[in-house]
Amino acid sequence: MLNREQLLAAREPIAGTVNVPEWGGEVGIRRMTAAEIVAMRDGGTEDGIEWLCRFLASVLCDAAGEPLFAADDWQQLESRGLETLMTVSKQAQKLNGIGAAEQAEKN
Repeated sequence: MLNREQLLAAREPIAGTVNVPEWGGEVGIRRMTAAEIVAMRDGGTEDGIEWLCRFLASVLCDAAGEPLFAADDWQQLESRGLETLMTVSKQAQKLNGIGAAEQAEKN
């Protein structure tokens, strides 16, 4: 059985991958911590596109779970097509259980 230190030191695998034909392949989606989800949900930005790009910059990863973008790189994603960003974001939210978490809060 795991002890506290082992549990907290465990590295979770990536949540999954999303095929993005517009980008020529798949991207990994890393698992966000509960604290990261709350921070993204309660973040101070009103701009939906900014939130979308910040969210994706925080979850896009390679096969090893290493981030593709630094936290301050989010603006680079604004150069991508909005429809594609929205599709990838929807899948990333699903893989992270974001809609499910908010539904549970309502119940």
